Order: sequence, then C-alpha cells, then structure tokens
Amino acid sequence: SYMGIYSNTVGENSKSGYFSNGSLAGFGLYVLSSNIGGYVSATKTALLLNSAEIGINLVTKKGGIISELKNSRLQTINQAKLSFLNEDNQSVSFLAENFDPASLESTSKVELGLPGIGANISGNDLALNVSGNSTLNGDVVINGFLSVKNGCSGCSVGDLAESFKIKNEIDSGAIVAMDENLTLFKADKNENRVVGVISTNPALDLNKIDGQPLALSGVVPVSVSNENGKINAGDFIMASSVAGVGAKACGQGTAVGKALEGFSSKFGKIKMIVSLSYYNGAPCKK
Repeated sequence: SYMGIYSNTVGENSKSGYFSNGSLAGFGLYVLSSNIGGYVSATKTALLLNSAEIGINLVTKKGGIISELKNSRLQTINQAKLSFLNEDNQSVSFLAENFDPASLESTSKVELGLPGIGANISGNDLALNVSGNSTLNGDVVINGFLSVKNGCSGCSVGDLAESFKIKNEIDSGAIVAMDENLTLFKADKNENRVVGVISTNPALDLNKIDGQPLALSGVVPVSVSNENGKINAGDFIMASSVAGVGAKACGQGTAVGKALEGFSSKFGKIKMIVSLSYYNGAPCKK
C-alpha cells in the first residue's frame, strides 16, 4: 500500500496538517484519489473548517460524505450520508437513519432529493412530527387512517365530501342523484334517488377523482329557487321542478339539508347544513 501524506501529532493545540492558500482562486487542500480521498480520526474534533465561501467541495462518482455515530461497542446507531447512490443506484441528496442499539435494526429513516421524490420518510413509531403551520401545494394521498383533531380553520363553508363520476356537467351547489354505477346526475323533484349536494370547496375530499365532490356532512352552498315560496332559516331543502335546483321542502320526498339563511329571490344560492333525510310534510303555500 502507498500513502501520500501521513501525520501523527500528540500535544495540546498541535496540528497534524495545516494548509493555506492566499489566492482567491486557489485551493487550501486538493485531493484526487481512485479509492479513499481522505480519512480523519480523532477522539474529539476530527475536522475543523473555516472558510469565507466554500468549506468543502466534493466531486464523487458514488458517495460524497458519510457520518456515523457509534456506541461503546463500535456499533453504528446513527448514520448520515450526503450526495450518494443508494442500493437501487438512485442518486440521493441526503440520508439520515437511526438504529436500535439492541437489534441494530433501522427505526427511522429520512431520504431527501430522490429522483422525482422530494422526501421519503419512515419511522417505527412516528414518521413525521410537525409543530407549527404547514402548507402543502398539491394533492395528498393517504394510505391508511386519517385523524383530524381540529377542524378547518379559515373555511367560510367547510364540509366533508367524497368524489364520484358524473354523467354530464354539474355545477357546485346542485342537488344530485346517483345511479347504480355510482354516477351522479342533476335531480328534480320527481327523482327518488336523491343523495345530496355538490360541494363547492370541501375541507376534505375522501376520494378525489375526476368527477365532482358530493358533500357528506358540514355546511355547503346550495342552489335554490322560490318555487315553493320564501325560504326561511331552518326550512328543509329538497329538489324542485328544475333539475339541480332546490326549494323549500313540501309534501313528501328526500330533503338534502336545512337552510341556514333566508331566500326570496327567483334563483340563487344559500348556505345549508347537510342532513339527508326523508321529509313528510304538508303541501306548500306560496
């Protein structure tokens, strides 16, 4: 074996190697190797860098920096890697992994900067613990259970919805029915398969697909008319003679919810709390 530089120094404040370059375009230390470029071992501080610009500039074909924390038996209990190829020959910007001291099995792992994936996080107890406000831009897919301890903050109307396919174009707020293929369509008062109202801006969509979200619970805007007379807050809403449009509930049929505000114009929208039920009342008097 061959060695370019070997230094072994003992003594307080001693330096095994000191490299300095006064040129702004030069290098303090330049290492080129086909195997290991440098190896540093110390009982306290192994490497101390002080630079006005770039402390370390590495160019490598497989692995950049590997840092390991070992216990008293020299077993790795924590490992961090920077700019390397993983076992699938994929480039990874950063990896941090913890190991159980007894079994030495991985207990948590974070990979950042994989091809097409910003972060890959796993943990035996908890994969991610976030304190503070968070913003996610894009769709979120959850394979498992979702627990929401606090509601939708800042939602003028917030509801829980589930998306379904649609037969034809349906606007938000429309009263709809569903066929045997779980496909939504606008409903009128003669339809006995009424299932609810199309959500405008659901706080949570349980099945976001190419279709429309059906409000399952919560507060939603609903399209209404004065066909059955003035709507008062607290009145039940059911489908009218105009497909997709609701009116004050009269006679017998499926009610989609309760009005939270009054309405007396010809057509418009009001806030309604979703409550699918069978309504059996007296005929309306306009």
